[in-house]
This record gives sequence, structure tokens and C-alpha cells, in this order.
Amino acid sequence: MKIFLSSTYQDLIFHRKAAAEALERLGQQSGRMEVFGARPEEPRAACLVEIDECDLFVGIYAHRYGFIPEGSDTSITEAELNHAVRSNKAIFCFVVNDDHPWPPKMIEDDPGKAKLRALKSRVNAGVVRDTFTTPDDLAVKIATSVGRYLSRTPLPKKEQNTYSEKLRACGDLEELLEHGLRELEAITQTDYNQIFLTCTSAYARQLVAVADALPSHKRRYRVATFVGLLGSAFFSGKTLNAGKVRERKGYFQAVLETRSELVVPIGTGTAVLGVLNSESEEEDHFTDDVCLNVGRLAEALSQLLPLFGWSPGCPEKETPWIQRAPARVAEPRAAAAPPKAAGR
Repeated sequence: MKIFLSSTYQDLIFHRKAAAEALERLGQQSGRMEVFGARPEEPRAACLVEIDECDLFVGIYAHRYGFIPEGSDTSITEAELNHAVRSNKAIFCFVVNDDHPWPPKMIEDDPGKAKLRALKSRVNAGVVRDTFTTPDDLAVKIATSVGRYLSRTPLPKKEQNTYSEKLRACGDLEELLEHGLRELEAITQTDYNQIFLTCTSAYARQLVAVADALPSHKRRYRVATFVGLLGSAFFSGKTLNAGKVRERKGYFQAVLETRSELVVPIGTGTAVLGVLNSESEEEDHFTDDVCLNVGRLAEALSQLLPLFGWSPGCPEKETPWIQRAPARVAEPRAAAAPPKAAGR
């Protein structure tokens, strides 16, 4: 889905950035003026056209009413809300908490102040809304509200993801990770599978294994560096299928038996939440079908993780760790028999 992000700009730059990232972590595309580019329409018309192309509307309101175009008595921000209401869009509104400190220069005086008060009264009376404080607080509330809506709204058949349907029935974050790990094992048919997510330590962000199923004789690292294949997949947002890992530039060897490795990012572009990692003792183990299905699993997790209460700012010590022996060990594919010598 595509979701329009509406608010004034100068006073909410960081809040808008956090909101856009929250929507992208849900696997959704955000429509917002920062990415409009050059257009022939005047700003108000361009925004209304963009709303027509979106499925949902998110309105964010602080202490500025916003720019009023010449010849109008309504700001672009209020016009956006009016257009969303007329277009029967699903609307989610977030109003800044009155007790939260705010820069005085970003608080508008009358007549805009009076118009903003009337707009907030409309929002309070017309839709179920929530309050916010910091950019992170807003991001969590948007992810929760929109994520809950998406989980209850059936996707068009062409967009159905069977892993989303399976995992959505989980009761909590630990159950989600446990079932996600089992699905990863079933797809890859290997004895080495991990789910890594980005978490924060006392000093920096890091990749942390939140779920793994590995045989006891193989070395295991819970905290991974952002180098090697894991880091490459995380920062590029692209799947890495290393059929012969020892020939792969930048490969960081952690398990002596590994011959091929598949790393799939959870999320896309700048909204990567972590990676799925599978390793095999057999070269070229991961087929195109395996890569496709692990990608679908990663897509499902990227949509559901925020809904189940996880965010990239989660401290490592608060992150669950699902750890157990692998459910099954794949048998190596039989080598082709050497050709027999022709008889005379």
C-alpha cells in the first residue's frame, strides 16, 4: 500500500523522517512532499493528486497551522485532510501532547493559532486519534496503529504472502521468532539457520541473533559485526547467495564446514531491520526457489515485527533469544556417478 504523510514541515522535520521510516519498516511506501520532485502543479494541487494515489492517510499536527495559499482561507495541511475525508481514505491522526516541550519559535500565533485549534477540534471529534511527543514515540505509535490496520485488512490476492498469514496468528514476539525460524529451516533444509535483528548496545547499533537453530558442534556468534556477507546484505538491502563462499570476496568465515551461504535482508532499501542467514555444507545449495521463498518470509517478518512490539531501538538485553537444535538436517545431494568406460 501507499500511505500519504501530512503535516507542516519546518517544525516536524525529524518527526516526519521517523514516521516515513516507520511506514517503510512495515513494507509500505510513503507519499510525502519531500520526495515529490519537480511538478507542473502548484503545491496544493500536487499534494491532493498524491493523496488520490494513496490508500491511507496519516496526519500529524503540532503547533503550526501551516502555509495558506493566496486566495484561500485554508492551509495546505488542512486541505489535505479535507481531501482525504472526501476521498473516503482510511485516516490516522496524531496530535502533539500539549504538555510536551516545544520550541517557542515553532509555535504559531494568531490567526493561525486559532485556525489550528479549530482543526484539532475537528480531528478530536471526527477520528480516533493518538498523541505523540518525540520522533521515536511518534514512529512507534504510527507503526502500531497502521500495522494493526494492515494485519486486519486482507491484501489483494496478487499480494498475498502465505508466510504473513501463518505468522500473523502468533501470540507474541517470541512465538513470532520461533515460528519464523521453523519456516526458515523448512525452506532451506539446512542445519544452520539464524534470524538477526538490529539492536542497540551501550555504545552502538549491532546485529544480534534473536533466533537460531544450529548443531552444537558448530561455532555460534550471537552478536555479529557489520562486515562480511551479513553486513553486505544489511547495508545493500539485497539478497546474497554465495554458492561458493570461499571464493566470495569479503567472506568472513565463522564455521569451518560452511560451503555456501544465503543472507536475505528483512526489509528493503533504507528500512532494513535485520537479516535471515542460512549456511550449508554443500556448494550451490540455495536454489532460485529457495531464495524466492526466504525472501517472502523476510518480507512477512518486516511487516509483522513492528506489530509485535519490536523496533530497531530495542536494547540487546531486552531482546528474546530463541535457541535450539535444528529440527532437521538436510542430506547432502548425491554426487553424480563417474561415467563408465565404453566396452570393446
